[in-house]
Amino acid sequence: MSTSRNSERIGESFEQPLSAMERLALHIPNANVVLAVRVRRVIGKEEIESALPALRSRHPMLAVRVELRDGNRAFFSSSGVDLPQVSVLGGCEMAQAVSQELQEAFSWERGPMLRLRTIPEKDHTVLLVCAHHAMCDGLSLYYVLRDLVDWVEGGSFTSPEPCMASIQEAAPIPRSSWIERIMMRLLSRKWRGKGIAFGPSDTEELHERFWSEHSIHMLTDRLTVEETQALVAACRQHGITVGNALTAACLKAQAATQSGSSETGTTQVTVSLRNRLHPAATEALGFYATRVRVPFEFDTGRTVWQNASSFSSALAKLMPDDKVFASRRLERLDPGLIDALAFVGGGLCNDPLAKRLLTRMGLDRIFDGLMIANLGLLAQQDTSSEGAWYAVYGPFVSSPRTEKYMAAATVDGRLHLSLSYDEAALPATAATTFFQQAIQEVRQLGV
Repeated sequence: MSTSRNSERIGESFEQPLSAMERLALHIPNANVVLAVRVRRVIGKEEIESALPALRSRHPMLAVRVELRDGNRAFFSSSGVDLPQVSVLGGCEMAQAVSQELQEAFSWERGPMLRLRTIPEKDHTVLLVCAHHAMCDGLSLYYVLRDLVDWVEGGSFTSPEPCMASIQEAAPIPRSSWIERIMMRLLSRKWRGKGIAFGPSDTEELHERFWSEHSIHMLTDRLTVEETQALVAACRQHGITVGNALTAACLKAQAATQSGSSETGTTQVTVSLRNRLHPAATEALGFYATRVRVPFEFDTGRTVWQNASSFSSALAKLMPDDKVFASRRLERLDPGLIDALAFVGGGLCNDPLAKRLLTRMGLDRIFDGLMIANLGLLAQQDTSSEGAWYAVYGPFVSSPRTEKYMAAATVDGRLHLSLSYDEAALPATAATTFFQQAIQEVRQLGV
């Protein structure tokens, strides 16, 4: 493996406050998110490095660190941060590279919080991007790779200039009762009185402990162009979104292969916040997603489409802004208490106050269910000639509170599905059985 760090510094100053959601992800040991694409050309390390200055100008979050200031307030800052590291992984399998990237911690106090890897093949290149989840979501990584390939191929960007937005400034804080506001002030005051603080060494210890007990693996597959077209047509016929149809198919597979699981009734769905912000965040690099927990259990006495319709109704009840932006209410808490949640969850903090808060938020146990993210149509197939894209894998994540993470994306006219799972919670045989059954159920939707 050859590695180099571009020594160019960022000329423009950029800073942005962290939201409570971003702060929650700052210290967790499983903070990385990875996306990989296979493109129809060979791209060298030097080509990638030469594109980074322009890419950083387009996406300021590409090279940032987190700076703690008075009052323990956290800000993303570009000051003194190098451009991302680029490495060539010769002779490395993609699955192995993804697993390694998920485990390799970022130094968020120094930055940058994103790195790039390339796996050369005979006529193709696998481009892999890994980022700290506190600074971006999985869809953002696609925009980074898309713009990178654009610049390498033509020296310019073909997509419109992205519009960034700060969650702190562009998202509403849902109303809460006066009792809740008073309780948050009291909790914060009590926490500050304890004088508990966490530093980089605590984060490192939490990281080492987590990865000594966990092992993340992944499975991938994709439909043909014809199967994808049939699936989309069937969804339109039934008036169901592709995302909800995929969820129902996965829940059917889960019911068939994991009927003994104690919490299969819990399903988490990722929700994009980009168009809910004012102004909207378009195709920018940033953390513009959240997740909602849908209380739904697959009814084996009904069809997949009937279940998909019921799931759609259950999900719709959770889509108002006051529910989607519920985590923003945590902005009223002392930031140190938000930090403590990661250390309580990781077993490095036994403070009763932080423990009670973790339990109240429902973050004190593993959910044996499913999380699903549909990135949607990312790259349209060009029928006149082959485009640059060949396949997309991920995003891949690690979550100690979710048994299975299924990601979907459509590239080059084909639906791609990727599963991340922790072997400490789900044996490889069970994960493979579930994934194969899920792929079969998805294909059946278009029949």
